Amino acid sequence: AMRGSLRQVRFLNTPHGGKLVNKMVTDAAEKEDLIKQCDGRVIELNERQSCDTELITNGAFSPIEGYMAEGDYNSVVEDMKLESGHLFGLPVVLDTNRSDVKP
Repeated sequence: AMRGSLRQVRFLNTPHGGKLVNKMVTDAAEKEDLIKQCDGRVIELNERQSCDTELITNGAFSPIEGYMAEGDYNSVVEDMKLESGHLFGLPVVLDTNRSDVKP
């Protein structure tokens, strides 16, 4: 039998890379401004691209903050690490032939 008082212990998960990268825009004015910056441009996403975008937005791919640029992509493909040294085994890129789309 246990004697004495029990302590409640709370374990919090630390996001990969140490901080949760949350790109979700909740402010209505900021949303409107971002939409105006798109200037009518539209990118149609397939199911995988849409899923990747959602995972970037909600922080599930922390510590990355967007689609990978060439340096992180090459590092992940070659070493399964981001250039920062954080383990990351999945290259996350927006595969497109459009020249107006940049990481």
